[in-house]
Amino acid sequence: MSPTSTIRRAGVAGLLWIGITIVCPWLASAATPATLTPRNTPLGLSSATYVGHAGPDRRLGVVLALDLRDRGGADALIEAQQDPDSDLYHQWITPEEFQARFGPLPSDIQAVKDVYKVPAQARSCHTALVGGYVIEGHVPAAEIQRLLKEKPKVAGLAVAGMPIGSPGMEGANGRPYDVLTFDKTGKTAVYSTQRP
Repeated sequence: MSPTSTIRRAGVAGLLWIGITIVCPWLASAATPATLTPRNTPLGLSSATYVGHAGPDRRLGVVLALDLRDRGGADALIEAQQDPDSDLYHQWITPEEFQARFGPLPSDIQAVKDVYKVPAQARSCHTALVGGYVIEGHVPAAEIQRLLKEKPKVAGLAVAGMPIGSPGMEGANGRPYDVLTFDKTGKTAVYSTQRP
């Protein structure tokens, strides 16, 4: 396999990762590699690679995703799609087909939401960790910034479902929707009402 093919394959595989994106901002600390401990490790992270030192005033963003259900099968498909001698050469599949064949199972996605105590009535399509809070669904950035500034005693914010008019779901028929707070017992409250 040529280096270009390897880079293309890695790039395509990276783009095709489907699952829940968990965004974890950390502040860099010591100049030496840190050992993973329960105190400095987000729940569910099993390994990490030290890639270098950043000053203590530099904010780092880390994106984690659920692994593919069949990484070997996905790699084989991508390689076959790039091979001019293959029957699958340039025979692309849709994102939905990729998810059905290789992506995490819905039960895997729900398990992440369970771990972070996202109430069933507040669940949506995306789960993120930001500044120690859980962010579920299409929560406006201004509300996340407000949360980080005010630091209320809640587990996180959620926009249930995928309402038209929320960030990423813009449309002509947007309707008001609520941004909810939730705690670890499942109690929710309206944090704000958004009017697209």
